[in-house]
Amino acid sequence: MINDEVIAQYVFSQPAPSLQYSRYTDWFFPYADQLRAQTMNQVKNTTTLLEYHKNRLDSLDKIIEMKETLDAMLLPMIDQ
Repeated sequence: MINDEVIAQYVFSQPAPSLQYSRYTDWFFPYADQLRAQTMNQVKNTTTLLEYHKNRLDSLDKIIEMKETLDAMLLPMIDQ
């Protein structure tokens, strides 16, 4: 989405998976934050960091890092 504005507009205009949110992007980042917290809790309760959890955390960190860039890109779309 960050690399292609057309794709960003498409995803931004998609409905959320429930009526709790107005757009898909309103739902996605809180879900990613929740999933990251849940994974950290699972890791905290185990003695070793499994490769699965490590990969999941790496992916979620990359997603969350891109939130500010995506928000800046989508802000003009919200104002329209």
